[in-house]
Order: sequence, then structure tokens, then C-alpha cells
Amino acid sequence: MSKYISALILFFTPISGKAQTFSYSQNYLANKTSACKIIGQVKNNIIVWYVSSEKYKKSVILVYNNRMKLIKKVTTDILHSDIDPAASFYNSVDSFYVAYQYKKGNKWEYKLAGFDNDGNLSSTYLIDSASNLNSGDSLSYSFYQSGDKKTLGCVKTIMNKKYNAIKFELTFLNHGNLYRDHFFLAFDNVHEKLVDLLIDSNKTISLLKTSNTDSGFSISLIKKEFSADHFLIATKKLAAGNLRNGTSHFFNRANSYTIYGIWENAFRDSLTRNQKYKTGLYTWKVDDKLPDMANDSILYDDSTTISEYNLYASNSLTNKPNNFFGIQTDSINISNQYAIPPTSMLVYTNFGTTGTWYYNYIDSNTSLEPPVSHYKASLTIISLNNNDNMEWRIELKNDRDSVFLNDPSNNKIVAGKKGIHIIRSTTIKKTRNSIKHILITYSGRYEKVNTVVWNNKYSYLVSQAVETNDGALIIPCLKDNRLIFARMILE
Repeated sequence: MSKYISALILFFTPISGKAQTFSYSQNYLANKTSACKIIGQVKNNIIVWYVSSEKYKKSVILVYNNRMKLIKKVTTDILHSDIDPAASFYNSVDSFYVAYQYKKGNKWEYKLAGFDNDGNLSSTYLIDSASNLNSGDSLSYSFYQSGDKKTLGCVKTIMNKKYNAIKFELTFLNHGNLYRDHFFLAFDNVHEKLVDLLIDSNKTISLLKTSNTDSGFSISLIKKEFSADHFLIATKKLAAGNLRNGTSHFFNRANSYTIYGIWENAFRDSLTRNQKYKTGLYTWKVDDKLPDMANDSILYDDSTTISEYNLYASNSLTNKPNNFFGIQTDSINISNQYAIPPTSMLVYTNFGTTGTWYYNYIDSNTSLEPPVSHYKASLTIISLNNNDNMEWRIELKNDRDSVFLNDPSNNKIVAGKKGIHIIRSTTIKKTRNSIKHILITYSGRYEKVNTVVWNNKYSYLVSQAVETNDGALIIPCLKDNRLIFARMILE
């Protein structure tokens, strides 16, 4: 009996490793990961949203303390609607918000609901409404957060292909008040693409646009301050090549913008006569008023096909520039099959923009192709200085880090206080689960971190983990039909 009691005590006790502490939630949920959304740390609590019934009739807000002890449950029916509410969630540090669609009969509304750190409904905002959805307009709704997470912005985009123009209707939530703005932008739907968007705490909107015509490839940054009757534009034309579809992004920090993406330039191999690509990381930096701060530059490697760039640096880092990039390269074995075009090979992870709803808006240029034998060849972290020159480069290698490279489906990469954390759930001897962890420090040092996992019968869904403000990950864990959550401290 004493051994049984001791085992129970150990089960609910945080387990410490060299650089982590694990604590587990004690309540169990039905195994419905699709119905579960980890909001993350709101003030001192951990919030999880769980849809407990069909057709969104009831949701349960689970409130945990920082040791994953359940302290409160709150039920809500705000997502109950005649249509899929397409809910999206936004953590604003001391509160959180749910954006959703609502429809009863012919009445349609797009709403935003605010909750406090105890899961109590504190406010409801009407973003947009209509009596009939079959308007025929090509439009989309997207939500964005400012870097400090204090300002939310809903961007309603109405595209008029006949007049080559886009209308933007903006709704900002700032300190509990709604602010509205709008503007028009000339837009060539055939040759131009809107590829990224940012808002800031002053309700300024910045857009990134690419243009690919017979005269060459260019990229433009467009900035409009709230209620201003004009906007600023900076354009850079590439001397050769273009930026691959789906890879162009930018961030704003320290009164400057950095634009980046995958640059590629096709050429014909002189020996095989096959078309190949020079590929590389493209960067361009402008100041807050959009004049150039430095010439655009390209870091490239002719020997591999670079399929993905991820920006891993976090806005929360103090005294650190946002110049830490992850480079993923691929090897492809065609095996008598057609290769997938480069544009359809890309998977991009972004640390800012989330939550997009589309209505009556179709923009798909990707054709279906036969599958190819495809595997990861390497993952590299590089650091650029303020002049966009490479300071150091750390490469994960197959002989040393094969568990991360051979199957990337359950990896998580986050930027912490000490460096870039690369984390993976893995299975040992078919029955025991563990977590592998690599730290790439901001000075370029490679470290393997020892991890102790007590509940090794659970599968750790690391790819679905959510980072908290105090340097931890909240990880869903599955065993049979039971779902719990683990809190893993990274530093």
C-alpha cells in the first residue's frame, strides 16, 4: 500500500531534468484534439478552450494555475451558430479574445468576444454584419495582433478585379474601444500579390506586395497610419530572379522594417540541360519612413534546393535583433515520377499573423501533381548582423540529429531567452515516449539538453504546443482516449 501511495505522489509531482521541469494536468478530457485550443498564459493562469458538444453548442474554458492544477471551469455558448463559427483565438497577455462568425436565419454577424484571465466573458464587439451573404463580392476577413499583443485589427479586404483595386476596411480594438478606417489601393490581380501584413499599437497598417511582370520582379512595402489620407511606399526591383511564392514576409522592430524571402534564379544546367535554381535568403531593410537603410542582399547556396526559411527570433527578446533564421533544405528522389513544382513544396511557419476567414474568395494557382519521394536533408540556423552579413551558422546533421531531420511532423522550434530551442517527441523501444531537445544559443553554441519524462506512456504532441510568457511550453498529451496537458519549462 505504501508503494502505491508513493507512486501516486510521484505522478502528480513535477519532475526535473537538467534544464526543464515537467508538470501535468490532473483532469482528463476526451481525446478530441481538434476540439481543443490552448490559449496559453493569460496573466498568471493557463487557459484552454475545449468544445465539449457537437455543433458548437457548448464550450468549456479550462483555467489552470502555473503548475497545471485545474482551478476553474467556465461554460459558454457563444459559438453556437447555424454555420461553422470558424473561431480563432488571440492572447492579449491579461485577457484573450475569440473571433467568430454567427448566423441565425438571414442575419449574419462577425463578432469578437473578450474574456478575462478567469475565463469570464467581459465584452462583445460587432465587427461586421450582413442580412444576405450571397453578395458576389470577393472578400476576406483576417485578424492581426500588434507586437505587444495589446491591439487587435480586423482587415476586411474587398477585391474589385474589374477596376483593378482593393478596398481595405479596418477595425481596430485598442484599450477596449473600436476604431474604424478604410483606404483603397490600386492592384493588378494578374501580376501582383499581397503577401504579408502587419499592424502596430498605433493602429498603423503595413502591407507587403510583390509584382512579377515581363519587365522583372519587384517587392513593395506600403505603410498607412491610422486616419491618414495618404500612405508611404518603398519599392525594390530585383536585378535578377524573383522571390518564391509564399515565402515573402517582413517584421518591424527598432524603427525599421526587414523584408525577407526565398530568392531564386532559374538556369539551365550545361551538362544535363535540366533547369535548376540558385536559391538563397533575400533581405532588405528600410527605416520607419521607408528610405533604404542598406542595400538588399542575398545569401545563397548553389548545391542544394532550399525549400523553406523560418524566422525564429521572437519579438519578446530584449536587446536582440530579429535576425535569426532557420534554413530548411530538401533532397528529392523522383523515382520515375514527376516532381512537385517548387511553389507547392513550401510550408511556412510565421510568428505573427494568424486567423483568416475567406468568403466567396478563390485564389488557387497550385496544380495537383503526382507525389515524389521527399525527405529532409538538413536544418540550419544562421545569425545575421545588422548589415545582413552572416555571423555564424549551425547545421543539424543526419549522423547526430537524425531524429529531428527524418520526420519533422512533431517538432517544435521556438526562440527563448537563451537561444533557439528545437524540441521533438520520440518513441523509445516502441512503448516508451520521450522528448529530445537541442538548444542553439544566440552566440552560436550547440547544446543537447537532457530531458526527464515521467509519463512515458503518453504521446507528446509537441508540434501543437503553445509557448507561454515565462519560458515554458504547454503540450497536449494523449493516451488512448484521454487528453491531458504538460507544462515544460525550457529555461
